[in-house]
This record gives sequence, C-alpha cells and structure tokens, in this order.
Amino acid sequence: MKKLIILLFFLPAILSAQTFSGRNIKVKMTTLKNSKIYLGTYYEKKRIVADSALIDMNGNGVFYNNQKFIRGVYFLVTPSFNALQDFIIGPEQEFTIVSDTLYNKYYTITGSLNNDLFKSYNDFVTSKTKDLQELERSYPEAGMFKDSVQRRKNIIIQYNTIQNEIKNFKEKLIKDNPDTYITKLFNAMKRPETPAIPIVNGRADSSYPYRYVKSHFWDEIDFNDDGLMRTPFFEDKLDEYFDKLVPKDPDSIIKEVRYIMAYARSNKEMYSYFLNKFTNKYWFPKYLGEDKVFIFLYENYFSQGDTTYVTHESRKNVRERYYKLVGNFVGTQAAPMNLKDTGGLPISLYNIPSPLTFVVFWDPTCGHCKTQVPKIDSFYKASWKSKRVVIFAMNMNRNKDLKIWKDFIIQHNIKGWYHGYEPEEDERAEALQGRNIRQSYNIFETPIFYLLDKNKRIIGKGLNLEQYDDLINEMFKKNNSTDK
Repeated sequence: MKKLIILLFFLPAILSAQTFSGRNIKVKMTTLKNSKIYLGTYYEKKRIVADSALIDMNGNGVFYNNQKFIRGVYFLVTPSFNALQDFIIGPEQEFTIVSDTLYNKYYTITGSLNNDLFKSYNDFVTSKTKDLQELERSYPEAGMFKDSVQRRKNIIIQYNTIQNEIKNFKEKLIKDNPDTYITKLFNAMKRPETPAIPIVNGRADSSYPYRYVKSHFWDEIDFNDDGLMRTPFFEDKLDEYFDKLVPKDPDSIIKEVRYIMAYARSNKEMYSYFLNKFTNKYWFPKYLGEDKVFIFLYENYFSQGDTTYVTHESRKNVRERYYKLVGNFVGTQAAPMNLKDTGGLPISLYNIPSPLTFVVFWDPTCGHCKTQVPKIDSFYKASWKSKRVVIFAMNMNRNKDLKIWKDFIIQHNIKGWYHGYEPEEDERAEALQGRNIRQSYNIFETPIFYLLDKNKRIIGKGLNLEQYDDLINEMFKKNNSTDK
C-alpha cells in the first residue's frame, strides 16, 4: 500500500466553486467500522484530501454533497493514512465502492462505466506486467546458453509483442468507448509519436520531428478541463513540454505561458492552477534569464488582481520576490554604483568603460568570500584580464573599520580590480533619492556576482565561477567576431 505523504489539505474554495448536481459515492469497507476515511486526489505532484466520511459499525459510509467533485483520478485513504487503489470520478458521481483495506487490489465499483473500463485496463496491464517482468529476469540468464544470441532475440520479440498488446488494448478501449471520461484521460496522457526525418529538396530536414512533436503535444488537451489537475500525469506532461520542447530563452517561455493562461482564463480553477504552477517553476529558475518569466507573471497577472485562490501571504511573498528581481534580471540595465575606493577617492561603475564588467559583492569576514574572491582573481589573471574584463568589487561589510578589507586585498595581492565601498553618509543620501544598492542588486548574502556587457546591461547572474568563465569566453568570441 502507498503511504499518503500530504493529507490534510482541503480545498473548500475550489470545491465550492462547482455548480453541478450532487455526488453520492457509497463506500463499503469490509475491515473497518466506526472510523473516518478520506477521499484523496492529486494536485501538482502532491496527494491531497478532497473529502472525508464516517464509516459506521457495519462498514458503510458515503461521500455525499449537493455539489459534484471536480472530475479526475481519486483514491480512498484509510484512517492510518494509507492510499488505496486509484479510481475515476467522472460525470457520473453516484456509484458504490467495496474495498478491503488489507488487500489493496481487491475492490469493486458498481454503477460507473468509467471505472469498469479503468479496472479492466488495470487488470490487463497487471497481468501483462508480470509477463514482462519474467522476460526481464530471463534476459541475463539467456547468456548462460550456447544459443544465447538467439534466445535474447526471442525474448526481445516477446517483450515487444506484449508491449504492443498493451498498446492495442488501450487503443481498442478508446475506439469502443469514444464518449467516456476514461477515454478523455487516456487521450490526454498521449505523446505524439516522433516521425521519421523527411527529405526536402534532396536534404534531410532534421528539425522536423521536433517541430512535429511540439506542435502536436497538446492535441488532446483542453486547458479549460479542471479534471486535468486531479490526475497524477498532467503535471509531468506539463514539465516535459516546458523542460524539453520549449526553447530556454525567456521570450519563448513567456509566449507559451501567455497562450496557456489565455486559454484557461474561463475556468477559475485551471487559471489558478497554471498561475501557481508557473510562479513556482520560475521562482528560482534553472536557466540564465528565466527570472524574466517571473517578472512577466507578476506584472500581467498578480498586479492585475487575477489571484482568486491565492492567499494574502502568498501574494505578499510574490510581490516581495518581484521587487527583488525587477531591477536586476538578465537584460536590464544595471543600477549605478558610486563608491569610494580604498584611498577614499570616488569610483563609479558607469565611468569605467569595458566590453565586460564582472561585479562582485563581497565581505572580507565572510567564509565563502574568502575562498571565492582569490579564485576570481585567479580567473582574472589567467584569462579575463587579457579579454579586457573589468572587475568592480564592492565591500558589503558594514564594519566602520576598513582595515580588514584593505588587509585582505593586500594579503592576497588582488591587483587590477576596482575596489570600493559605500560610506554610511553616501548610503543615506542615496536613500533620499530612492536608490539602494543592496535592494537594486538583491544582495541577500555574499558573495554575489553579476556580469555586464559594454552598455552595463546584465547578461549573467546566479552562476558559479566556472559558468561565468564560459560565458565570458563566449562573449569574448562574439565581441571579436562582431568587431571584425
């Protein structure tokens, strides 16, 4: 039996939004009496509770309400929080479940065509899976025989035959029951089959399979169907699309997000689901520049009030995250920095011309900085200096005694950098003008690094030093080729 990890998370707002006729799902638990059971379902990659019911002394209970459940995949949850077998809640929501908590596979559902079909499919797959597992066990053993090559070929043929039987069983079920909800779910789970590479004007069009799969990936999906968010597969399919098929540049991602959000707008539950999904996905993006997607989500949805099911605390967190990112995401102009150097003379970021500027926010008392700053200097001396990279470093230590900072620079022989700090009186003066370096660059820890182009636009952030080195080499090659 599967242990339920996340349980007591009811969704009264979502359920109450439904205006369908009621549900009347009777339950017979043969090994329970005088207990509370739960009805679980899926949301994102979590299991959550949608309802609860009391089991009487005879093992009978009912999930009854004058409103229907959102359609999707559900499961019963025992008092000890074990999740039992999945079943379907579709348009028909008056049926009976007889289940045994001790033997999860033994259950029957009467009064639901969708569950009859679902169970027949599961039973068929279960029996065939046993055959596949037996073939997997026998494959390495075949190597012990003289005719091992032929034996293994036969095993592969049998294995592929069984997989085709499973595929054909599902396709027949879909063909014979086109108007059922289980067919809609099966169709939604499909991925387009990758076509062969075509020959166009005598040349192979190698990008065609990718274009075909991407353009047909959502053929069977209705983004207005809130039942999709009550399945264990839709979240994975959505991630697969954005992680493998959508280009990683933020403008391409924003285009896809905008399309899905517009499509789902007429369904409040799905609209909220997608907004939550994309916000979480791009809160801490995996790839350079994707924080622009988060900025887009805030400016086009959160700031417009399109957050029906978002809590006040969540809205506050999103807003705070937005203001941390809005001035320093990739592609934006870096905020000015007017500092004093180690001798007390003024230095300004925008007064230092360079094709590339590497900005370092560090603290000489920070343990991580003590290892990273000398490492940066090694990159600088070995390669970056010859590529005309300027390093503009700001001391973030608020200790009025600057000796620690200066001693560290001398001790590690860090030469050729622009070293600066912001005196307290300068920081106060900047604040009166509505400017704050810590806020503009989101300095929540040290060290933090940025890479700027010749116009002081941010082209790199949130990378490790090796990745910055790769980016600098790439930009150096690009700048040299452009100059030529």
